[in-house]
Amino acid sequence: MRDKVAIIGAGPGGLSAAREAASLGLSVTIFEKASVGERISCAEGFFDLLKLLEHPIAGIRCKVKEAILSAIDTFTVDCTGLHLWVIDRLEWQKALAEDACRRGCQLYENTPVTAINFSRLQSDYDWIVDSSGVSPVSKAKFKLPPVRLGMTAQYTLVGDFSSLFGKIKVAVEPHYCGYYWVFPKARDCANVGVGWFGKRSRGLQIHQELKRIIEKEQLDHYQILRQTGGPIPLLRRKELVLGNTLLVGDAAGLASPLHGGGIDIACISGILAARAIGAASSEQYMQSVQKILG
Repeated sequence: MRDKVAIIGAGPGGLSAAREAASLGLSVTIFEKASVGERISCAEGFFDLLKLLEHPIAGIRCKVKEAILSAIDTFTVDCTGLHLWVIDRLEWQKALAEDACRRGCQLYENTPVTAINFSRLQSDYDWIVDSSGVSPVSKAKFKLPPVRLGMTAQYTLVGDFSSLFGKIKVAVEPHYCGYYWVFPKARDCANVGVGWFGKRSRGLQIHQELKRIIEKEQLDHYQILRQTGGPIPLLRRKELVLGNTLLVGDAAGLASPLHGGGIDIACISGILAARAIGAASSEQYMQSVQKILG
């Protein structure tokens, strides 16, 4: 009889785990608290700097050819040899979910997992992959300690970004530990945001800072299409395996030390979790994460 795997959360980590587990012949059920792709807070840069993932299966808006980096000086980096895209994450994530279902996964949307029915899942399934975000569903059950978090704020702007299309811009400023970004999704649309990962000047508010950045970049006359943001993990949890539960992505406190993003690390950790489950070895997951992600 095939092992039964419950996936909590249909984000990049959960869907990557589901697709991989199904391809290994496991019986997979995905529980998503909303609709797939809802409530996304993401700069939508797909950075596969380790070159371990397939190209995005849908939603590519541009291949990034150049990065403009600004600190004391401004310089450009040729990105043509990197696996780096700007995507529409909603479109990409829905395509992942559809592919998971084609592989035999069962997907239940608008089906939140609570602390009470989490215990039921532990009994009903051989394995659980918790990919439910920075405050994972399993947190209460296992009394997980808080992880160190950063904070982001982002506006999606409509305006003329034709000179930046096919490029991304990242800039560091002196009055906070972090950076801001401009990621064009089209010639007339871009995600502009700021992330704080440590100390900052007293009294500084993140949305005020984002508005200042938008003025600095001379984008303040553009239309704000969407406002997002929220916490992101800065430090990996010590324990990623708790009984028959494996933590992946933000739930595991995983984000890239190279670029601060989470899509690629979530996908990789989901795949590693599924392979460990397929091998019936939770220890393999910890070893693989340590070896590949550090």
